Amino acid sequence: MIFTTLQTNEVIMDAFKNITCALLLAISFVVCASPKLAPAQDKRIRPVILVTFTGRLNHGVLAVGGETTGTEISADKITWELDFRSNKKVRALANQWNRQTVIATGKLERRKGLEVSERWIVLVDKLEKPKKPKAPHTVHVDVIGKFRTGIFAVGGETTGTEILSTNIKWEVKPGKDHGNALRILNGKLGRLQGTLTRKKAVELDRDRWIVEAKKIFPLPTRR
Repeated sequence: MIFTTLQTNEVIMDAFKNITCALLLAISFVVCASPKLAPAQDKRIRPVILVTFTGRLNHGVLAVGGETTGTEISADKITWELDFRSNKKVRALANQWNRQTVIATGKLERRKGLEVSERWIVLVDKLEKPKKPKAPHTVHVDVIGKFRTGIFAVGGETTGTEILSTNIKWEVKPGKDHGNALRILNGKLGRLQGTLTRKKAVELDRDRWIVEAKKIFPLPTRR
């Protein structure tokens, strides 16, 4: 009777070991076969628009209600205010280079105005003269924002792609080699570098702001 009981216990233990081994093998297979999760984007990175604006400087500007920084820069159909904040050195350069072609570098903000509907302001970090006397007037942008593709518009007046950064939304005209990057970044934060232009829409009474993309790439991932 005791021998039979021992045999029964051994059989039960062997069965338990076999079941345990099978479960461990199954779990190992699932873990190995499962696709790796994509690394998460670094949440410390925030939307921002940095600009390098080459254009004609206009210093000493006046506006109704004093709603101006007192300095503007213009290129083609784009005119933005320049805010030197407390940088006396840069302000002195603006006074010296008034009505000349300069390069202003800084962060772009769009604010609601009182006398005007909106104000576009560059918080200037650097002001300099171009190396070439007749440098073309251009607005180069470096944007961190959320991409969207598959956009439709009245009369087809859209590039089909846009980027939203802070409270600013622009169309994006991608290059031929940007298709794969846009498929990955659709609905996600990414980085865009290119040249900004502004033109009137035909179908609707609105302006079209279009960035002709030079580079489109994902953001660094969190480690």
